[in-house]
Amino acid sequence: MNNVVISGRIEDVIEPFFTDKKLCIGRFTLIVQRPKNDRKITPGSSPEDRYDFVRCIAFGKQASVLTSFKNAGKKITVQGRIRTGYYFNKEGKKINTTEVIVNNFEYDGGEDFHDFGSYEEVI
Repeated sequence: MNNVVISGRIEDVIEPFFTDKKLCIGRFTLIVQRPKNDRKITPGSSPEDRYDFVRCIAFGKQASVLTSFKNAGKKITVQGRIRTGYYFNKEGKKINTTEVIVNNFEYDGGEDFHDFGSYEEVI
């Protein structure tokens, strides 16, 4: 089973992107704090030592809702599945990718849970 639930803060404003068929896509990065036993907190340590930056992508209604708000820094819980892939950069080097395909999300702080169906149902 491929299922993940993560909670963190949205890194930046989510800008909508539309396909030729008018499908809304929203890509964003979720900043997730690592467990205390997995953080390297020392003088001069960078945020990358204390947080994971998880790439997420939402489609259809989820993307429309997420991109309609100025939500940078907002705390959110995302439920979805992990998708991996790769591409070759300009130098011909293979770059591996990992992202979460958003099925559901919830703004932390009491807002209702948004369930708009899965990625497969939207397309």
